[in-house]
Amino acid sequence: LRLEAWRHAQNHGIAAGRAMAGQGVPYDDIPWFWTDQHDPLSLAYRPSYLLDQWKTVTATPPKALTSLAAHVNFSAPTQTPPVLDVDIQIKSAPAPSATQIDAIKRVAARSGTVVVTRTLHCAGTGESDVAQRVESAVQVPAGVALAYLAGSGIVRVRFTGTTAAQLDPLVEAAAAALGQDVFGRDDATLPGVVSGLLRQAGATVGTAESLTGGLLASALVDLPGSSEVFRGGLLVYATDLKASLAGVDPEVLTEHGPVSPQTALALARGARDRTGASYGLGTTGVAGPLEQDGHPAGTVHVAVAGPDGEQVRTSRLPGDRQRVRLLAVALTLDLLRRRLLGGPGEGGL
Repeated sequence: LRLEAWRHAQNHGIAAGRAMAGQGVPYDDIPWFWTDQHDPLSLAYRPSYLLDQWKTVTATPPKALTSLAAHVNFSAPTQTPPVLDVDIQIKSAPAPSATQIDAIKRVAARSGTVVVTRTLHCAGTGESDVAQRVESAVQVPAGVALAYLAGSGIVRVRFTGTTAAQLDPLVEAAAAALGQDVFGRDDATLPGVVSGLLRQAGATVGTAESLTGGLLASALVDLPGSSEVFRGGLLVYATDLKASLAGVDPEVLTEHGPVSPQTALALARGARDRTGASYGLGTTGVAGPLEQDGHPAGTVHVAVAGPDGEQVRTSRLPGDRQRVRLLAVALTLDLLRRRLLGGPGEGGL
Protein backbone atom coordinates (compact mmCIF):
# COMPACT_ATOMS: atom_id res chain seq x y z
CA LEU A 1 0.00 0.00 0.00
CA ARG A 2 1.39 3.40 -0.80
CA LEU A 3 0.64 6.97 0.05
CA GLU A 4 2.28 9.50 -2.19
CA ALA A 5 3.14 13.09 -1.32
CA TRP A 6 3.98 15.73 -3.91
CA ARG A 7 5.75 18.84 -2.86
CA HIS A 8 7.19 21.66 -5.01
CA ALA A 9 10.74 22.52 -3.98
CA GLN A 10 11.36 26.18 -3.34
CA ASN A 11 14.07 28.15 -5.18
CA HIS A 12 13.73 25.84 -8.19
CA GLY A 13 16.54 23.56 -7.07
CA ILE A 14 17.12 19.95 -6.11
CA ALA A 15 19.32 21.03 -3.22
CA ALA A 16 16.45 23.10 -1.83
CA GLY A 17 14.12 20.13 -2.15
CA ARG A 18 16.55 17.86 -0.40
CA ALA A 19 16.90 20.41 2.39
CA MET A 20 13.11 20.44 2.78
CA ALA A 21 13.06 16.67 3.17
CA GLY A 22 16.08 16.55 5.48
CA GLN A 23 15.43 19.57 7.66
CA GLY A 24 11.72 19.09 8.07
CA VAL A 25 8.88 20.59 6.13
CA PRO A 26 5.93 20.98 8.54
CA TYR A 27 3.86 17.86 8.27
CA ASP A 28 0.67 19.83 7.75
CA ASP A 29 2.19 21.35 4.61
CA ILE A 30 2.62 17.96 2.93
CA PRO A 31 -0.52 16.72 1.13
CA TRP A 32 -0.96 12.94 1.26
CA PHE A 33 -2.51 11.21 -1.74
CA TRP A 34 -3.78 7.68 -2.24
CA THR A 35 -2.32 5.84 -5.22
CA ASP A 36 -3.61 2.57 -6.64
CA GLN A 37 -0.22 0.99 -7.34
CA HIS A 38 2.49 -0.53 -5.17
CA ASP A 39 6.14 0.48 -5.21
CA PRO A 40 8.94 -1.86 -4.08
CA LEU A 41 11.35 0.93 -3.18
CA SER A 42 11.51 2.01 0.42
CA LEU A 43 13.76 4.18 2.58
CA ALA A 44 13.17 5.75 5.98
CA TYR A 45 11.29 9.06 5.79
CA ARG A 46 9.81 10.26 9.07
CA PRO A 47 6.98 7.73 9.17
CA SER A 48 5.74 8.79 12.59
CA TYR A 49 3.38 11.33 11.02
CA LEU A 50 1.64 8.65 9.00
CA LEU A 51 1.28 6.47 12.07
CA ASP A 52 -0.14 9.43 14.02
CA GLN A 53 -2.66 10.02 11.26
CA TRP A 54 -3.53 6.33 11.24
CA LYS A 55 -4.20 6.48 14.98
CA THR A 56 -6.43 9.52 14.45
CA VAL A 57 -8.56 7.64 11.95
CA THR A 58 -8.56 4.14 13.47
CA ALA A 59 -8.09 4.95 17.18
CA THR A 60 -5.28 2.37 17.44
CA PRO A 61 -2.48 1.33 15.04
CA PRO A 62 -3.10 -1.94 13.19
CA LYS A 63 -1.68 -5.00 14.90
CA ALA A 64 -0.38 -6.33 11.58
CA LEU A 65 1.69 -3.23 10.88
CA THR A 66 5.37 -4.16 10.93
CA SER A 67 6.97 -1.08 9.43
CA LEU A 68 6.37 2.22 7.75
CA ALA A 69 8.82 3.33 5.09
CA ALA A 70 9.21 5.73 2.20
CA HIS A 71 11.23 6.50 -0.90
CA VAL A 72 12.27 10.05 -1.72
CA ASN A 73 12.76 10.65 -5.42
CA PHE A 74 13.27 13.84 -7.39
CA SER A 75 11.25 12.57 -10.32
CA ALA A 76 10.91 15.73 -12.38
CA PRO A 77 14.11 17.81 -12.20
CA THR A 78 13.29 19.58 -15.48
CA GLN A 79 10.05 21.04 -14.11
CA THR A 80 10.00 24.54 -12.69
CA PRO A 81 9.94 24.23 -9.80
CA PRO A 82 11.00 20.58 -9.60
CA VAL A 83 8.78 18.08 -7.83
CA LEU A 84 9.83 16.28 -4.68
CA ASP A 85 8.06 12.92 -4.85
CA VAL A 86 7.80 11.07 -1.53
CA ASP A 87 6.38 7.55 -1.59
CA ILE A 88 5.19 6.13 1.72
CA GLN A 89 4.96 2.35 1.72
CA ILE A 90 3.23 0.30 4.38
CA LYS A 91 4.64 -3.20 4.82
CA SER A 92 2.44 -5.53 6.78
CA ALA A 93 2.16 -9.23 7.45
CA PRO A 94 -0.30 -10.69 6.81
CA ALA A 95 -1.72 -8.62 3.95
CA PRO A 96 -3.67 -5.52 5.02
CA SER A 97 -7.35 -6.05 5.64
CA ALA A 98 -10.14 -4.19 3.86
CA THR A 99 -10.61 -2.14 7.05
CA GLN A 100 -6.96 -1.08 7.04
CA ILE A 101 -7.08 -0.17 3.36
CA ASP A 102 -10.19 1.90 3.98
CA ALA A 103 -8.40 3.67 6.83
CA ILE A 104 -5.53 4.62 4.56
CA LYS A 105 -7.91 5.98 1.97
CA ARG A 106 -9.68 8.07 4.59
CA VAL A 107 -6.35 9.48 5.78
CA ALA A 108 -5.37 10.29 2.21
CA ALA A 109 -8.77 11.72 1.38
CA ARG A 110 -8.02 14.69 3.60
CA SER A 111 -6.09 16.16 0.69
CA GLY A 112 -9.09 15.68 -1.60
CA THR A 113 -6.96 14.20 -4.39
CA VAL A 114 -6.69 10.65 -5.71
CA VAL A 115 -3.49 9.85 -7.59
CA VAL A 116 -3.39 7.09 -10.20
CA THR A 117 -0.10 5.68 -11.46
CA ARG A 118 0.81 3.34 -14.29
CA THR A 119 4.31 1.90 -14.59
CA LEU A 120 6.19 0.08 -17.35
CA HIS A 121 9.28 -1.92 -16.36
CA CYS A 122 12.08 -2.24 -18.92
CA ALA A 123 15.23 -4.37 -19.03
CA GLY A 124 18.09 -4.71 -21.45
CA THR A 125 18.34 -1.01 -22.28
CA GLY A 126 19.40 2.24 -20.65
CA GLU A 127 17.41 5.13 -19.23
CA SER A 128 18.36 7.60 -21.97
CA ASP A 129 17.31 5.18 -24.70
CA VAL A 130 14.01 4.50 -22.95
CA ALA A 131 13.33 8.22 -22.52
CA GLN A 132 14.09 8.99 -26.16
CA ARG A 133 11.77 6.28 -27.46
CA VAL A 134 8.94 7.14 -25.06
CA GLU A 135 9.07 10.85 -25.72
CA SER A 136 9.10 10.34 -29.47
CA ALA A 137 5.87 8.36 -29.21
CA VAL A 138 4.00 10.07 -26.37
CA GLN A 139 2.77 13.62 -25.97
CA VAL A 140 2.29 14.11 -22.24
CA PRO A 141 -0.74 16.33 -21.55
CA ALA A 142 -1.13 18.85 -18.75
CA GLY A 143 -2.01 17.18 -15.48
CA VAL A 144 0.10 14.08 -16.15
CA ALA A 145 3.63 13.57 -14.81
CA LEU A 146 6.14 11.31 -16.58
CA ALA A 147 9.12 10.00 -14.61
CA TYR A 148 12.01 7.62 -15.32
CA LEU A 149 13.40 5.63 -12.40
CA ALA A 150 16.45 3.45 -13.00
CA GLY A 151 18.08 0.95 -10.68
CA SER A 152 19.55 -2.58 -10.61
CA GLY A 153 19.39 -2.91 -14.37
CA ILE A 154 15.70 -1.95 -14.53
CA VAL A 155 14.24 1.26 -15.96
CA ARG A 156 10.75 2.14 -14.79
CA VAL A 157 8.59 4.49 -16.83
CA ARG A 158 5.93 5.94 -14.54
CA PHE A 159 2.92 7.99 -15.53
CA THR A 160 1.03 9.79 -12.76
CA GLY A 161 -2.36 11.44 -13.12
CA THR A 162 -5.83 11.49 -11.64
CA THR A 163 -7.74 8.91 -13.74
CA ALA A 164 -6.98 5.61 -15.43
CA ALA A 165 -8.69 6.85 -18.61
CA GLN A 166 -6.20 9.70 -18.70
CA LEU A 167 -3.16 7.43 -18.38
CA ASP A 168 -3.97 4.18 -20.18
CA PRO A 169 -3.63 5.50 -23.78
CA LEU A 170 -0.26 7.02 -22.90
CA VAL A 171 0.94 3.77 -21.36
CA GLU A 172 -0.12 1.75 -24.40
CA ALA A 173 1.70 4.14 -26.76
CA ALA A 174 4.85 3.97 -24.64
CA ALA A 175 4.68 0.17 -24.45
CA ALA A 176 4.36 -0.07 -28.23
CA ALA A 177 7.42 2.15 -28.69
CA LEU A 178 9.51 0.12 -26.23
CA GLY A 179 8.48 -3.29 -27.58
CA GLN A 180 10.11 -6.35 -26.06
CA ASP A 181 12.24 -4.21 -23.75
CA VAL A 182 9.11 -3.95 -21.57
CA PHE A 183 8.99 -7.00 -19.32
CA GLY A 184 6.08 -6.03 -17.12
CA ARG A 185 3.75 -3.43 -15.70
CA ASP A 186 2.98 -1.94 -12.31
CA ASP A 187 3.95 -4.52 -9.65
CA ALA A 188 5.79 -6.92 -11.98
CA THR A 189 9.37 -7.97 -11.20
CA LEU A 190 11.89 -9.46 -13.61
CA PRO A 191 12.38 -12.69 -11.60
CA GLY A 192 8.60 -13.01 -11.29
CA VAL A 193 8.04 -12.54 -15.01
CA VAL A 194 10.76 -15.06 -15.89
CA SER A 195 9.34 -17.60 -13.45
CA GLY A 196 5.90 -17.10 -14.95
CA LEU A 197 7.19 -17.67 -18.46
CA LEU A 198 8.99 -20.84 -17.35
CA ARG A 199 5.81 -22.07 -15.69
CA GLN A 200 3.74 -21.35 -18.82
CA ALA A 201 6.26 -23.27 -20.93
CA GLY A 202 6.41 -26.19 -18.48
CA ALA A 203 10.15 -25.54 -18.27
CA THR A 204 12.75 -25.37 -15.51
CA VAL A 205 16.06 -23.58 -15.00
CA GLY A 206 19.39 -24.26 -13.30
CA THR A 207 22.34 -21.94 -12.67
CA ALA A 208 26.13 -22.06 -12.59
CA GLU A 209 27.45 -18.84 -11.09
CA SER A 210 30.88 -17.36 -10.71
CA LEU A 211 30.63 -13.56 -10.80
CA THR A 212 27.15 -13.34 -9.26
CA GLY A 213 28.01 -15.64 -6.36
CA GLY A 214 24.52 -17.05 -5.84
CA LEU A 215 22.56 -13.82 -6.40
CA LEU A 216 20.98 -15.21 -9.57
CA ALA A 217 19.68 -18.33 -7.83
CA SER A 218 18.54 -16.23 -4.89
CA ALA A 219 16.51 -13.93 -7.15
CA LEU A 220 14.63 -16.96 -8.47
CA VAL A 221 14.09 -18.81 -5.19
CA ASP A 222 12.90 -15.70 -3.36
CA LEU A 223 9.57 -16.17 -5.15
CA PRO A 224 6.73 -18.32 -3.80
CA GLY A 225 6.38 -21.54 -5.78
CA SER A 226 9.94 -21.35 -7.09
CA SER A 227 10.37 -25.13 -6.71
CA GLU A 228 8.12 -25.54 -9.75
CA VAL A 229 10.65 -23.86 -12.04
CA PHE A 230 14.03 -23.76 -10.28
CA ARG A 231 16.00 -27.01 -10.24
CA GLY A 232 19.15 -25.90 -8.43
CA GLY A 233 22.37 -23.95 -8.70
CA LEU A 234 26.12 -24.41 -8.72
CA LEU A 235 28.36 -21.80 -7.08
CA VAL A 236 31.71 -22.15 -8.85
CA TYR A 237 33.79 -19.12 -7.94
CA ALA A 238 37.16 -20.87 -8.08
CA THR A 239 38.47 -21.76 -11.54
CA ASP A 240 39.04 -25.44 -10.74
CA LEU A 241 35.46 -25.82 -9.51
CA LYS A 242 34.17 -24.60 -12.86
CA ALA A 243 35.62 -27.79 -14.28
CA SER A 244 34.98 -30.24 -11.45
CA LEU A 245 31.46 -29.13 -10.48
CA ALA A 246 30.04 -27.45 -13.58
CA GLY A 247 31.77 -29.67 -16.13
CA VAL A 248 33.60 -26.90 -18.00
CA ASP A 249 36.24 -28.42 -20.26
CA PRO A 250 39.68 -27.62 -18.78
CA GLU A 251 40.88 -26.78 -22.28
CA VAL A 252 38.27 -24.01 -22.48
CA LEU A 253 39.57 -22.56 -19.22
CA THR A 254 43.17 -22.84 -20.34
CA GLU A 255 42.64 -21.41 -23.82
CA HIS A 256 40.07 -18.69 -23.08
CA GLY A 257 40.34 -18.15 -19.33
CA PRO A 258 37.65 -18.15 -16.62
CA VAL A 259 36.40 -14.71 -17.72
CA SER A 260 35.29 -15.28 -21.29
CA PRO A 261 32.17 -15.83 -23.41
CA GLN A 262 33.27 -19.43 -23.97
CA THR A 263 33.41 -20.13 -20.25
CA ALA A 264 30.02 -18.46 -19.65
CA LEU A 265 28.46 -20.70 -22.29
CA ALA A 266 30.16 -23.78 -20.87
CA LEU A 267 28.78 -22.87 -17.44
CA ALA A 268 25.27 -22.57 -18.87
CA ARG A 269 25.62 -25.96 -20.51
CA GLY A 270 26.95 -27.42 -17.28
CA ALA A 271 24.10 -25.92 -15.27
CA ARG A 272 21.57 -27.49 -17.62
CA ASP A 273 23.32 -30.85 -17.62
CA ARG A 274 24.10 -31.12 -13.89
CA THR A 275 20.69 -29.94 -12.66
CA GLY A 276 18.60 -31.63 -15.34
CA ALA A 277 16.86 -28.33 -16.12
CA SER A 278 15.31 -27.24 -19.41
CA TYR A 279 17.50 -24.12 -19.39
CA GLY A 280 20.91 -23.47 -17.92
CA LEU A 281 22.30 -20.05 -17.02
CA GLY A 282 25.98 -19.20 -16.59
CA THR A 283 27.65 -16.04 -15.28
CA THR A 284 31.28 -14.99 -15.15
CA GLY A 285 33.15 -11.70 -15.12
CA VAL A 286 35.07 -9.18 -13.04
CA ALA A 287 33.14 -7.39 -10.31
CA GLY A 288 36.10 -5.15 -9.45
CA PRO A 289 37.42 -2.88 -8.25
CA LEU A 290 40.64 -4.24 -9.79
CA GLU A 291 41.03 -5.79 -13.21
CA GLN A 292 41.60 -9.52 -13.55
CA ASP A 293 43.96 -11.06 -16.11
CA GLY A 294 43.70 -7.94 -18.24
CA HIS A 295 39.90 -7.75 -18.05
CA PRO A 296 38.69 -4.40 -16.66
CA ALA A 297 36.27 -4.22 -13.75
CA GLY A 298 32.68 -4.49 -14.92
CA THR A 299 33.40 -7.01 -17.68
CA VAL A 300 30.54 -9.51 -17.65
CA HIS A 301 29.70 -12.58 -19.74
CA VAL A 302 26.35 -14.31 -19.21
CA ALA A 303 24.85 -17.18 -21.16
CA VAL A 304 21.77 -19.33 -21.59
CA ALA A 305 21.61 -22.88 -22.96
CA GLY A 306 18.29 -24.53 -23.69
CA PRO A 307 16.25 -26.70 -26.03
CA ASP A 308 15.88 -23.81 -28.46
CA GLY A 309 19.57 -22.96 -28.69
CA GLU A 310 22.35 -21.17 -26.87
CA GLN A 311 23.36 -17.55 -26.50
CA VAL A 312 26.00 -15.44 -24.80
CA ARG A 313 25.74 -11.77 -23.92
CA THR A 314 28.82 -9.69 -23.10
CA SER A 315 28.68 -6.31 -21.44
CA ARG A 316 30.75 -3.74 -19.56
CA LEU A 317 28.76 -2.74 -16.50
CA PRO A 318 29.30 0.36 -14.35
CA GLY A 319 29.46 0.68 -10.59
CA ASP A 320 31.01 -0.96 -7.57
CA ARG A 321 31.16 -4.71 -6.93
CA GLN A 322 27.62 -5.05 -5.66
CA ARG A 323 26.11 -2.99 -8.45
CA VAL A 324 27.98 -4.92 -11.14
CA ARG A 325 26.75 -8.21 -9.69
CA LEU A 326 23.14 -7.01 -9.43
CA LEU A 327 23.24 -5.67 -12.99
CA ALA A 328 24.62 -9.02 -14.14
CA VAL A 329 21.65 -10.80 -12.54
CA ALA A 330 19.23 -8.54 -14.44
CA LEU A 331 21.21 -9.08 -17.63
CA THR A 332 21.02 -12.86 -17.27
CA LEU A 333 17.33 -12.99 -16.38
CA ASP A 334 16.52 -10.70 -19.30
CA LEU A 335 18.48 -12.95 -21.65
CA LEU A 336 16.41 -15.94 -20.51
CA ARG A 337 13.18 -13.91 -20.72
CA ARG A 338 13.81 -13.05 -24.35
CA ARG A 339 14.61 -16.66 -25.19
CA LEU A 340 11.37 -17.80 -23.58
CA LEU A 341 9.47 -15.24 -25.64
CA GLY A 342 10.95 -16.74 -28.76
CA GLY A 343 13.08 -13.74 -29.71
CA PRO A 344 16.83 -13.10 -29.77
CA GLY A 345 18.39 -11.84 -26.57
CA GLU A 346 19.54 -8.60 -28.14
CA GLY A 347 19.24 -6.33 -25.15
CA GLY A 348 22.25 -5.11 -23.24
CA LEU A 349 23.19 -2.70 -20.47
